[in-house]
Amino acid sequence: MPSNRTRHRALVPPNLPRYIPYSRALQQRLFLVAQHLSRSSSPSAIRRGLDQLHAQLLLNGFTHKRFLLAKLLSLTVAAADLPRAESLFILSVPPSPASPTLANLLLRTAATSGSTPSALLAFLSRLVGCHGLRPNAFTFSTLLAAFAPAGVGALPHGRALHALALASGVLAQTGDSGHVMTSLVSVYASAQQLGDARKAFDEMSTRAVAAWNCMLAAYVRCREVDAALRFFSEMPNSRRDVVSWTTMIGGCANAGRPAEAVELFWRMRKARVKDDAVTMVALL
Repeated sequence: MPSNRTRHRALVPPNLPRYIPYSRALQQRLFLVAQHLSRSSSPSAIRRGLDQLHAQLLLNGFTHKRFLLAKLLSLTVAAADLPRAESLFILSVPPSPASPTLANLLLRTAATSGSTPSALLAFLSRLVGCHGLRPNAFTFSTLLAAFAPAGVGALPHGRALHALALASGVLAQTGDSGHVMTSLVSVYASAQQLGDARKAFDEMSTRAVAAWNCMLAAYVRCREVDAALRFFSEMPNSRRDVVSWTTMIGGCANAGRPAEAVELFWRMRKARVKDDAVTMVALL
């Protein structure tokens, strides 16, 4: 059985000085180790590294260092390690209100861990009620992105989050509302609520390429190919990328309209938009 001394050494990442409390150099080393760990594609390797980094945080009294907590929380997202994320987040509170950055990372971890839309909403309510979180645009876009794959089942939760975003004033902030509104379009589209999706799209003050493509995909997903073609014709040329063209080509091909799919392909070539493998598959 390993001795206490051996076990303690196992907690220390390689090449790190051990007993230097509150050392700026050690904080930087821990941050760099976490950054290196974030490049790993193995969740189990990330979890093992998190064990050591979390221990170093506690041993050296760095639990109040939010930049380190944020880096470790970003690793819990990759590892889908919700219990670890909760324990790291608790280290940051009090003070109140909770840091939106840390809270958003916690919510992202909950989403990647497979939490249901209702569980995520309950999580958000607890963060707001118990820790004084003031949700921002990233809070709402994170949750809405997690809701979209649930389709019709996420519709009531998406509506509830939409109402909360309106009440919080986030949608009135011109610079931040675009991501939230695009995510709302995606949630309504995945639930086949085209009217709500189009209303959210029309309410956007500025529309990025992602918003146009999201609405276009919604029409195609609901087999409204004629509506999709009309919407595509309304798109500014600067907003049509390979995703836009491929969506329309695939929509026409799947609807049994191969001539229109081929015509769109040649129009894409004429517009000097480079096709990719997905485009060619959609055309078949």
